[in-house]
Amino acid sequence: MSIEIIIHPQGATRENLVSLLRSFGFEPTESLRKWPAGSFCCHWFKADDFESFDGVEATVFSPTAEEQSKLGKCAWAVHTRTRYSASPADKEQQNLIIRTIRARYGGKFYNDWFGTNRY
Repeated sequence: MSIEIIIHPQGATRENLVSLLRSFGFEPTESLRKWPAGSFCCHWFKADDFESFDGVEATVFSPTAEEQSKLGKCAWAVHTRTRYSASPADKEQQNLIIRTIRARYGGKFYNDWFGTNRY
């Protein structure tokens, strides 16, 4: 079980979103899931003082028309995931990323534990 949050920011470019994730310490990584061409997969992990248990996965991707019908139109969306065993710091980081993207670019997000626009 994990917590997945997907945000559809309005007006954000792929470069905006990749730059933002990198500024928060996300590093490029491989993903086991197949994402659309042009997607950027990354991972955040904070080893200091054992703050992270699993870290946060994030992917910038181009959503399908069906996905856009649920959360609104956007050129690029961000999918984040923390695993069941995530630490409080991991979950905090996931929420911080979503809050920051939403504050800068607007849009709606879906949290698979709490629903639409709920952290």
